[in-house]
Amino acid sequence: MSRSDRTLASMPGDAALTRPRTLLLLALASALGGATGCAALTNPIAVGVPARLVPAELLAPSKAGEQTIPLTLLRQPPPREYLLAPGDVLGVYVEGFLGERTVAVPVHVAPLVQGRDQRRLQPALGYPMPVQANGTVDMPVAGPVVVQGMSLPQARQAIRELYVQKRLLKAETANVIVTLLQPRQYSVLVVRQEGSGFTTGPDGLISGAKRGTGHEVDLLGYENDVLHALARSGGLPGLDAYNEVVIFRDCFHDGADRPAWLQHLGTARTDGDLVRALGPGVRVTRVPLRLPAGQAPCVRPEDVILGTGDVVFLEARDDQLFYTGGLLQAGAHVLPRDHDLDVVEALALVRAPLLNGSFGGSNLSGDLVRPGLGNPSATQLTVVRRTPGGGQVPILVDLEVALRNPAERILLRAGDLLVLQEKPEQALARYFTQAFFNFNLFWAPFHSKSGAGVIDVAAPDRLPGRTGSVLLGQ
Repeated sequence: MSRSDRTLASMPGDAALTRPRTLLLLALASALGGATGCAALTNPIAVGVPARLVPAELLAPSKAGEQTIPLTLLRQPPPREYLLAPGDVLGVYVEGFLGERTVAVPVHVAPLVQGRDQRRLQPALGYPMPVQANGTVDMPVAGPVVVQGMSLPQARQAIRELYVQKRLLKAETANVIVTLLQPRQYSVLVVRQEGSGFTTGPDGLISGAKRGTGHEVDLLGYENDVLHALARSGGLPGLDAYNEVVIFRDCFHDGADRPAWLQHLGTARTDGDLVRALGPGVRVTRVPLRLPAGQAPCVRPEDVILGTGDVVFLEARDDQLFYTGGLLQAGAHVLPRDHDLDVVEALALVRAPLLNGSFGGSNLSGDLVRPGLGNPSATQLTVVRRTPGGGQVPILVDLEVALRNPAERILLRAGDLLVLQEKPEQALARYFTQAFFNFNLFWAPFHSKSGAGVIDVAAPDRLPGRTGSVLLGQ
């Protein structure tokens, strides 16, 4: 008989049966004591709406299949020939009235060295004559002549006929030259709330350096549109800005309107609030830059044409965040702008424990798998979603079901809070695993071929160290 058998045989019969029962009672008591502070049992958001029963108005719209609209829709169609309008400056020569035969005609040539944003104009002849706000040109002696909407050859013919009709020039000897000295320009302000550089971190794509920038852009005639304004100020919106262009038109009627307009711009919730507060003269145009595939773009030509005083605004996506808590590391993360993100992908994005037995992959020892049986994987995910009325709805997602059924993987919306917790049975299983199966076994070298050895057992309720020795042998 071995030593262990002799030890059990020497114990009283009642004590030999009572000891396992006592250990079981102690285990249950320890489990109940540990569960009193367990978040899996005291989770305040464990009661909610299952993901499969969430109403459509609380679901996030999908971005799958969205495409950038053709960029040609952001510019006005270029005309076959330049048509005159107020703001153009003509180069006009009328022999005997604007210039003499014995005097050389003024020649205007663009400088050889020009700035970055300076446009090179074609050479022009004549004396500068601006087109007035009423579309006319005041000619010496002859008076005003309407040139608005005319091409350069048509304007030359109109000026020549004016002098001939008033008998200032003879039809057979009239010498008139009309060129475009300076095209009309439109001054537009482009305000961009974007970052200048991006880095990829644990919270997603993060702007390295961010500040609002403003660009005062002068656009030539037939180039006064959204596409040219964006091209002159940095291109399409960055990833930290919305995929749309907001245009404020006719906002400043005079200097007294400016403080009121700025105040309403910061407090208005919708475009309608802004228009009603500022009066019927204010117009707000929103031009989307991405649309679902197959949807016809609702961008009209007049929507993209800009005028002097218009403000083009690219707004930042600072509020497009989702938040994490519970067994996930607490933090705020940026939602992708151009593609969907469901709950499972969000957990992978934040490096959450996902069906890995609660083993952490980030450790100093370099071991991806720890020794032992492991713990149950936490699968109870609650998505706390805001409602339009200012409330919130907890949405329950079972990760075991979501990994098998794509319909359970709801898409995230801005403002969602993801809380990962264990189910009660998972928490109890983890406790028993940690409390009663976390033995440290140290085998001493075998002393003989008979298999004799020493096993040291460290029980969970004892102090660290050797608690006892059992000699195994025949």
